[in-house]
Amino acid sequence: MPKNVAYLGVLALLQFVSAAAGFGQSSAPQRDHFASVGRLLSQLQWHDEASHGGYLAKRDEVMRSLWREIDGLVSDSFRPSAATTKLVKAKLNALLGYQGRPGDTLRTNTAFFVTLPKGRFLVVGVEVPRGGPAIAEDEISYRAYRDDGQQFTFVSAVEDLHSSDASSPFALGMYTLPLVPAPVVGESWFIALTEIPPQSPPTVAMRLYAFDGENFRTVWSPKDFMVESADKAVDVKNGGLIVNSLFDPTGQAAHSPGVVVHQQYVLTVEGPKKVAEWQTNRQ
Repeated sequence: MPKNVAYLGVLALLQFVSAAAGFGQSSAPQRDHFASVGRLLSQLQWHDEASHGGYLAKRDEVMRSLWREIDGLVSDSFRPSAATTKLVKAKLNALLGYQGRPGDTLRTNTAFFVTLPKGRFLVVGVEVPRGGPAIAEDEISYRAYRDDGQQFTFVSAVEDLHSSDASSPFALGMYTLPLVPAPVVGESWFIALTEIPPQSPPTVAMRLYAFDGENFRTVWSPKDFMVESADKAVDVKNGGLIVNSLFDPTGQAAHSPGVVVHQQYVLTVEGPKKVAEWQTNRQ
Protein backbone atom coordinates (compact mmCIF):
# COMPACT_ATOMS: atom_id res chain seq x y z
CA MET A 1 0.00 0.00 0.00
CA PRO A 2 1.39 3.46 -0.88
CA LYS A 3 2.56 5.41 2.16
CA ASN A 4 0.31 8.38 1.43
CA VAL A 5 -2.74 6.12 1.27
CA ALA A 6 -1.81 4.51 4.61
CA TYR A 7 -1.28 7.94 6.18
CA LEU A 8 -4.67 9.15 4.98
CA GLY A 9 -6.29 6.03 6.41
CA VAL A 10 -4.75 6.57 9.84
CA LEU A 11 -5.70 10.26 9.75
CA ALA A 12 -9.30 9.36 8.92
CA LEU A 13 -9.38 6.86 11.81
CA LEU A 14 -8.07 9.47 14.27
CA GLN A 15 -10.65 11.98 13.08
CA PHE A 16 -13.42 9.42 13.55
CA VAL A 17 -12.30 8.58 17.10
CA SER A 18 -12.03 12.26 17.98
CA ALA A 19 -15.51 12.96 16.65
CA ALA A 20 -16.98 10.02 18.54
CA ALA A 21 -15.37 11.12 21.79
CA GLY A 22 -16.79 14.60 21.35
CA PHE A 23 -20.29 13.59 20.28
CA GLY A 24 -22.74 16.12 21.69
CA GLN A 25 -19.91 18.39 22.79
CA SER A 26 -19.33 22.00 21.80
CA SER A 27 -16.28 22.83 19.70
CA ALA A 28 -15.66 26.02 21.72
CA PRO A 29 -12.55 26.16 23.94
CA GLN A 30 -13.39 24.84 27.39
CA ARG A 31 -12.28 26.00 30.82
CA ASP A 32 -11.54 23.39 33.42
CA HIS A 33 -14.99 23.65 34.99
CA PHE A 34 -14.51 20.36 36.86
CA ALA A 35 -11.48 21.66 38.75
CA SER A 36 -13.15 24.99 39.54
CA VAL A 37 -16.34 23.33 40.76
CA GLY A 38 -14.34 20.92 42.90
CA ARG A 39 -12.58 23.81 44.66
CA LEU A 40 -15.88 25.61 45.25
CA LEU A 41 -17.64 22.51 46.57
CA SER A 42 -14.91 22.02 49.18
CA GLN A 43 -15.82 25.45 50.59
CA LEU A 44 -19.46 24.46 51.07
CA GLN A 45 -18.83 21.93 53.85
CA TRP A 46 -18.50 22.61 57.56
CA HIS A 47 -17.27 20.22 60.25
CA ASP A 48 -17.55 21.96 63.63
CA GLU A 49 -18.76 25.13 65.33
CA ALA A 50 -15.79 27.17 64.14
CA SER A 51 -16.00 26.12 60.50
CA HIS A 52 -19.78 26.62 60.51
CA GLY A 53 -19.33 30.37 60.99
CA GLY A 54 -16.92 30.56 58.08
CA TYR A 55 -19.26 28.50 55.92
CA LEU A 56 -22.17 30.88 56.55
CA ALA A 57 -20.02 33.94 55.86
CA LYS A 58 -18.89 32.79 52.41
CA ARG A 59 -21.76 30.51 51.34
CA ASP A 60 -23.69 32.97 49.16
CA GLU A 61 -20.61 34.26 47.34
CA VAL A 62 -19.37 30.72 46.70
CA MET A 63 -22.80 29.71 45.37
CA ARG A 64 -22.81 32.59 42.89
CA SER A 65 -19.41 31.50 41.59
CA LEU A 66 -20.55 27.90 41.42
CA TRP A 67 -23.62 28.71 39.34
CA ARG A 68 -21.45 30.68 36.90
CA GLU A 69 -19.19 27.65 36.48
CA ILE A 70 -22.17 25.34 35.91
CA ASP A 71 -23.67 27.71 33.34
CA GLY A 72 -20.31 27.88 31.62
CA LEU A 73 -20.00 24.12 31.53
CA VAL A 74 -23.43 23.73 29.91
CA SER A 75 -22.61 26.36 27.27
CA ASP A 76 -19.12 25.00 26.59
CA SER A 77 -19.89 21.30 26.63
CA PHE A 78 -22.94 20.66 24.46
CA ARG A 79 -23.96 21.34 20.88
CA PRO A 80 -27.75 21.78 20.68
CA SER A 81 -27.95 19.60 17.58
CA ALA A 82 -26.38 16.61 19.35
CA ALA A 83 -27.07 17.03 23.06
CA THR A 84 -29.44 14.62 24.78
CA THR A 85 -30.96 14.80 28.24
CA LYS A 86 -29.08 11.62 29.15
CA LEU A 87 -25.71 13.19 28.22
CA VAL A 88 -26.46 16.42 30.09
CA LYS A 89 -27.63 14.64 33.22
CA ALA A 90 -24.62 12.30 33.21
CA LYS A 91 -22.15 15.18 32.91
CA LEU A 92 -23.81 17.17 35.68
CA ASN A 93 -23.83 14.11 37.94
CA ALA A 94 -20.12 13.56 37.25
CA LEU A 95 -19.39 17.25 37.84
CA LEU A 96 -20.96 17.14 41.31
CA GLY A 97 -19.59 13.72 42.24
CA TYR A 98 -22.83 11.77 42.28
CA GLN A 99 -21.47 8.72 40.48
CA GLY A 100 -20.38 6.00 42.86
CA ARG A 101 -20.43 8.09 46.03
CA PRO A 102 -21.80 6.16 49.04
CA GLY A 103 -24.88 7.77 50.50
CA ASP A 104 -25.74 9.70 47.34
CA THR A 105 -28.57 7.42 46.21
CA LEU A 106 -31.05 10.29 46.58
CA ARG A 107 -28.92 12.99 44.98
CA THR A 108 -29.15 13.44 41.26
CA ASN A 109 -29.63 16.08 38.58
CA THR A 110 -32.21 16.29 35.84
CA ALA A 111 -32.55 17.71 32.34
CA PHE A 112 -35.36 18.15 29.84
CA PHE A 113 -36.13 20.13 26.69
CA VAL A 114 -39.09 22.45 26.16
CA THR A 115 -40.19 24.12 22.94
CA LEU A 116 -42.07 27.38 23.38
CA PRO A 117 -43.09 30.25 21.09
CA LYS A 118 -39.90 32.03 22.22
CA GLY A 119 -37.65 29.14 21.18
CA ARG A 120 -36.24 25.80 22.23
CA PHE A 121 -34.75 25.52 25.70
CA LEU A 122 -32.76 23.12 27.81
CA VAL A 123 -33.96 23.12 31.43
CA VAL A 124 -31.75 21.48 34.05
CA GLY A 125 -32.34 20.84 37.72
CA VAL A 126 -29.06 20.95 39.65
CA GLU A 127 -28.57 19.90 43.27
CA VAL A 128 -25.46 21.29 44.97
CA PRO A 129 -24.29 19.30 48.03
CA ARG A 130 -23.48 21.48 51.01
CA GLY A 131 -23.80 21.50 54.80
CA GLY A 132 -22.33 19.80 57.83
CA PRO A 133 -21.97 16.31 59.30
CA ALA A 134 -25.18 14.34 58.69
CA ILE A 135 -27.04 17.57 57.87
CA ALA A 136 -27.80 18.21 54.21
CA GLU A 137 -28.39 21.86 53.34
CA ASP A 138 -28.32 21.29 49.60
CA GLU A 139 -29.38 24.06 47.24
CA ILE A 140 -31.50 23.12 44.25
CA SER A 141 -31.70 25.31 41.17
CA TYR A 142 -33.74 24.94 37.99
CA ARG A 143 -31.91 26.72 35.17
CA ALA A 144 -32.96 27.40 31.59
CA TYR A 145 -30.69 27.74 28.55
CA ARG A 146 -31.76 28.93 25.11
CA ASP A 147 -30.81 26.87 22.06
CA ASP A 148 -28.94 29.48 19.99
CA GLY A 149 -28.03 27.00 17.28
CA GLN A 150 -24.36 26.70 18.21
CA GLN A 151 -24.62 26.59 22.02
CA PHE A 152 -26.95 26.83 25.00
CA THR A 153 -27.06 30.33 26.49
CA PHE A 154 -28.19 30.88 30.08
CA VAL A 155 -31.56 32.64 30.39
CA SER A 156 -33.01 32.36 33.90
CA ALA A 157 -33.05 30.35 37.15
CA VAL A 158 -35.20 29.72 40.21
CA GLU A 159 -33.82 28.52 43.55
CA ASP A 160 -36.68 28.45 46.07
CA LEU A 161 -37.16 24.67 46.37
CA HIS A 162 -36.56 24.23 50.10
CA SER A 163 -38.50 23.83 53.33
CA SER A 164 -41.33 26.28 53.97
CA ASP A 165 -39.93 26.47 57.52
CA ALA A 166 -37.37 29.28 57.37
CA SER A 167 -35.51 27.81 60.36
CA SER A 168 -34.92 24.50 58.51
CA PRO A 169 -32.67 24.97 55.45
CA PHE A 170 -32.70 21.25 54.71
CA ALA A 171 -33.14 19.74 51.25
CA LEU A 172 -32.05 16.40 49.83
CA GLY A 173 -32.94 14.85 46.49
CA MET A 174 -34.86 16.26 43.55
CA TYR A 175 -37.96 14.92 41.82
CA THR A 176 -39.42 16.57 38.72
CA LEU A 177 -42.81 15.92 37.10
CA PRO A 178 -43.85 17.73 33.88
CA LEU A 179 -47.44 18.93 33.55
CA VAL A 180 -48.53 18.65 29.91
CA PRO A 181 -50.30 20.57 28.55
CA ALA A 182 -49.75 23.69 30.61
CA PRO A 183 -52.92 25.70 31.25
CA VAL A 184 -51.20 28.91 30.06
CA VAL A 185 -50.33 29.02 26.36
CA GLY A 186 -46.63 29.68 25.79
CA GLU A 187 -45.50 28.30 29.15
CA SER A 188 -44.02 25.03 30.42
CA TRP A 189 -45.24 23.88 33.87
CA PHE A 190 -43.66 21.26 36.12
CA ILE A 191 -43.82 20.00 39.70
CA ALA A 192 -40.59 19.85 41.74
CA LEU A 193 -40.13 18.12 45.11
CA THR A 194 -37.31 17.67 47.59
CA GLU A 195 -37.09 15.80 50.88
CA ILE A 196 -36.59 17.66 54.15
CA PRO A 197 -34.26 15.37 56.18
CA PRO A 198 -33.76 13.87 58.65
CA GLN A 199 -37.11 12.17 59.19
CA SER A 200 -38.88 8.90 58.46
CA PRO A 201 -41.39 8.86 56.87
CA PRO A 202 -39.97 11.77 54.90
CA THR A 203 -41.39 15.26 54.69
CA VAL A 204 -41.22 17.00 51.32
CA ALA A 205 -41.25 20.56 50.05
CA MET A 206 -43.11 21.05 46.77
CA ARG A 207 -43.26 23.79 44.15
CA LEU A 208 -45.20 24.23 40.93
CA TYR A 209 -43.06 26.17 38.46
CA ALA A 210 -43.84 27.83 35.14
CA PHE A 211 -41.28 28.90 32.53
CA ASP A 212 -42.21 31.22 29.65
CA GLY A 213 -38.93 31.34 27.74
CA GLU A 214 -37.61 34.33 29.70
CA ASN A 215 -38.39 33.79 33.38
CA PHE A 216 -39.42 31.17 35.90
CA ARG A 217 -42.28 31.87 38.28
CA THR A 218 -43.47 29.91 41.28
CA VAL A 219 -47.15 29.20 40.64
CA TRP A 220 -47.78 27.24 43.84
CA SER A 221 -45.80 26.83 47.06
CA PRO A 222 -47.75 24.67 49.56
CA LYS A 223 -46.59 23.90 53.08
CA ASP A 224 -44.27 20.92 53.62
CA PHE A 225 -46.11 17.62 54.07
CA MET A 226 -45.28 14.07 55.15
CA VAL A 227 -45.32 11.32 52.51
CA GLU A 228 -44.74 7.61 52.09
CA SER A 229 -41.85 8.47 49.75
CA ALA A 230 -41.12 11.42 47.48
CA ASP A 231 -41.84 9.44 44.33
CA LYS A 232 -45.34 8.65 45.67
CA ALA A 233 -46.16 12.18 46.79
CA VAL A 234 -47.87 13.32 43.59
CA ASP A 235 -49.75 11.54 40.81
CA VAL A 236 -50.14 13.49 37.57
CA LYS A 237 -53.22 12.54 35.58
CA ASN A 238 -56.25 13.82 33.66
CA GLY A 239 -55.08 17.41 33.33
CA GLY A 240 -54.40 17.74 37.02
CA LEU A 241 -52.70 16.12 39.97
CA ILE A 242 -53.35 14.20 43.18
CA VAL A 243 -51.27 15.00 46.27
CA ASN A 244 -50.85 12.04 48.65
CA SER A 245 -49.91 13.06 52.20
CA LEU A 246 -49.72 11.05 55.43
CA PHE A 247 -51.89 11.84 58.45
CA ASP A 248 -52.22 10.53 62.00
CA PRO A 249 -55.91 10.80 63.03
CA THR A 250 -55.11 9.63 66.60
CA GLY A 251 -52.65 12.40 67.31
CA GLN A 252 -50.46 9.85 69.08
CA ALA A 253 -48.20 8.58 66.29
CA ALA A 254 -46.87 11.56 64.39
CA HIS A 255 -44.06 9.52 62.83
CA SER A 256 -46.17 6.41 62.19
CA PRO A 257 -49.27 7.87 60.48
CA GLY A 258 -51.85 5.32 59.45
CA VAL A 259 -53.87 7.32 56.94
CA VAL A 260 -53.14 8.64 53.45
CA VAL A 261 -54.97 11.83 52.52
CA HIS A 262 -55.53 12.22 48.77
CA GLN A 263 -56.21 15.74 47.51
CA GLN A 264 -57.19 16.09 43.87
CA TYR A 265 -56.53 19.33 41.96
CA VAL A 266 -57.32 20.59 38.50
CA LEU A 267 -54.92 23.03 36.85
CA THR A 268 -56.18 26.52 36.09
CA VAL A 269 -54.37 29.60 34.81
CA GLU A 270 -54.22 30.82 38.43
CA GLY A 271 -52.80 27.52 39.67
CA PRO A 272 -54.13 24.26 41.14
CA LYS A 273 -57.74 24.24 42.38
CA LYS A 274 -58.80 21.47 44.79
CA VAL A 275 -61.87 19.57 43.63
CA ALA A 276 -61.90 16.45 45.84
CA GLU A 277 -60.40 14.88 48.96
CA TRP A 278 -60.56 11.35 50.39
CA GLN A 279 -58.64 9.06 52.71
CA THR A 280 -57.30 5.52 52.55
CA ASN A 281 -55.55 3.38 55.12
CA ARG A 282 -51.79 3.23 54.81
CA GLN A 283 -50.59 -0.15 53.62
